[in-house]
Amino acid sequence: MRDPAEFSGLAPTLILPQRRSDLERLNSSDPRDFLFLRESDLLFSHDEWQQAVGAQQTYAETGGWPEALALLQRIVLRPGESLVRHPLCVARLGSLLPKDIPREILAKAAQSPLLIPELYGLLGLDGTSVAELYDRGLLYAQGSGLVMPKLLRLYLRGSISAEVARFIETTLLASGHATAVLELLAEQGEWERYLRLLTETFSTAHGNAYLRERLALVPPKYRDLPVYRYLATYLARFAGHTTLMEKELVELLPLADDHLRPFVLNAYGVSLGMQARYEEAIEKFRECLEPNGSRVEEITGKVFHNLGVAFFHLGKFAQAQDALLRAASIYRQLGLFDQEAISLATLAPVELCLGNPREAISLLERALPYMNKLAAESYLTAENLAKAWIMCGDSSNAEKHLLELPDPKRDLRSHLVTKKRLGEVYLWKGRYAEAKQLVEEVLYSNFKDQEVLDDAHLLLSRIAFLEGKTEQARAHLNKVARSVHAITESGWQGLVNLDTAIAELRRLGMKFDLAQLLLRKGDLASLREALELSRTYQYGLLLHHPHYAHLWRPLVLADKGARSVFPLQIGTFGSFEARLLGTKLDLSRFKTRKSAVLLTYMALHPSAHNRDKLAELFWNDASSPLASLNTAVSELRKLFEAPIMEGNKGQVWLTFPVQTDLEDFTKSTEPFLKQPLLDPNQIGRLEAQLARFDAPWLPDFPDWFDEERAFVEHRKAKLWRLLADFYATRAPHKAVAAYQRVTCLEPFNTEAWAGLMELYNTLGEKSLAEQARAAMHRAMRELFP
Repeated sequence: MRDPAEFSGLAPTLILPQRRSDLERLNSSDPRDFLFLRESDLLFSHDEWQQAVGAQQTYAETGGWPEALALLQRIVLRPGESLVRHPLCVARLGSLLPKDIPREILAKAAQSPLLIPELYGLLGLDGTSVAELYDRGLLYAQGSGLVMPKLLRLYLRGSISAEVARFIETTLLASGHATAVLELLAEQGEWERYLRLLTETFSTAHGNAYLRERLALVPPKYRDLPVYRYLATYLARFAGHTTLMEKELVELLPLADDHLRPFVLNAYGVSLGMQARYEEAIEKFRECLEPNGSRVEEITGKVFHNLGVAFFHLGKFAQAQDALLRAASIYRQLGLFDQEAISLATLAPVELCLGNPREAISLLERALPYMNKLAAESYLTAENLAKAWIMCGDSSNAEKHLLELPDPKRDLRSHLVTKKRLGEVYLWKGRYAEAKQLVEEVLYSNFKDQEVLDDAHLLLSRIAFLEGKTEQARAHLNKVARSVHAITESGWQGLVNLDTAIAELRRLGMKFDLAQLLLRKGDLASLREALELSRTYQYGLLLHHPHYAHLWRPLVLADKGARSVFPLQIGTFGSFEARLLGTKLDLSRFKTRKSAVLLTYMALHPSAHNRDKLAELFWNDASSPLASLNTAVSELRKLFEAPIMEGNKGQVWLTFPVQTDLEDFTKSTEPFLKQPLLDPNQIGRLEAQLARFDAPWLPDFPDWFDEERAFVEHRKAKLWRLLADFYATRAPHKAVAAYQRVTCLEPFNTEAWAGLMELYNTLGEKSLAEQARAAMHRAMRELFP
């Protein structure tokens, strides 16, 4: 249908809206009930444009106006010729305009590169006229404003008075639309002010293409100006020519005026930092800050940011922390939230080195909404977020963050750091071969970023050490150029004096690395300090990963209070599994199945139990039930190499706290039973939980735990029934699958059978409905012979 007013919502519907307002009225409805073609579905993609117009680089100049495609195919541009002045454009563009919109309205709207409400009065427009232009497709949304296709705007605009242009410029700048102001200044031929504004607003996050495109517009006679030469140094930076960048900046410094000088000094410091000459870089940054360190200006924020990065590379983490916080504060005062996000995201690895993963996660989650707009930076954010989750012991969450990232395409560094961190995830998951392959791909790539290469060597060194290849581990460690984490790895592998390494980590304030080496040292005093650090800063990796967890045994044996940190973990969905202090046991490790059953029973009912009752419950057929119980307790102590159970003459109890996936299942599914399921996102979460706990409950012990098994199966059936009800009118085939799961779990559930039969009839599957009816009767005859 074409008129959205006819939409009833009773059946799947394809709507072809004729006006944007029609389309937007539908946005508040449930998008699963109908399909409508959005404007973006009707436009040519960039690749389609390029293919259609051949080698002509005209897409950017048109602003993507699709109705001009046929015209463009007929146009051949000569070098230096503007598309909008081509005779065919002049002759033909007017015929593409709607005849019922006054030409003067179009001309007024064409005066500004970006239309925002603050400009309407000055340009002689009102909200109704702008809405009509937008509704008719003559304006399109861009950020927080509206834009006319560039080809059309230049055709309609005519001349603008200097007074009007300056007012447009001031208003757009006050609203944070610097790119639109650059476009306006270029059109007005105000090249010196154009270059000055580009200097003030350009960030490396904009990328190489952004800068090249804007510098290419500048006429040749302005390209000898110091401000143009300064901007051009960034092209050398993007190409990796740091020495060339430094040489040009040294020549520019005496030529720079008071406005340009801090920008040149800052870039000079950056060029030194890129050559790992951090002490010299810091001198330049401080020289830049001396006259204006207290000012709230964007360049001051940039200098503090870069100063923080230099301190970070020198291992001066407290100074780095302070400088990056100063940068973020300046950006926030200026309302530059994208830049603030970059500084916060850069602060995150500093917090990771200081051993504050939760603080890093908080910073990155604040920054992520802004960082996602900046492709390369978003990858570095995700990489650091994954590192924080690894330190917290949640490698699955880390893997999820990395695998959900889109392909970084041409950004090689983003691709490599993601691959490197994924290799670290696989290392801690015990998948050494996969980890090694990923990290070696990083190491032997053509990318020569020393920080990335150092991290790769450290990871390969740890993998080789875990595999018992000590010489190979040492060889990789010897190739690390300047990573502070090399101290930790050398101490862990016994290549340096442990006390000396611990003292250095204390000096640097690297708490996570310090906790690692204290754990490695292993005396009770060191273990107590390591435990205090790990508990305070939530180092789940050190507390629970098998590579580290077994090292806590001496402390656990000597100090009963320490046991509260190390839970006994029991897996009940699927095959039985038990974990404690790095020891993982499946059923094959137990001499008798009854010992595993006893452990499971104690975990599911974590309290003191009467010895006689336990013995009678599990060994009532034995000649000496109490002796069998004592034998099982002794076996459990030996298997875990820890006093997992203690007792007296009358009772026995577990000495460690307990975590079971049954408890997790109960808590994570409880919210779905307390409210109606109307939100598709909630349905997605429910489906994820059902998939997570899809395995049968304790199939290894079919003759035990009837009450718990019945609880699990009944709750699963209720959850599947909720899904079935949700999908019944939306996706009947999904509802059928859900009802089938209910009837498998509860074959006597007549309501589920009735729902299934009704769906089959709705789908026209009469024979399947009859089969369901027969199956229900068989189940009921079994229950009521």
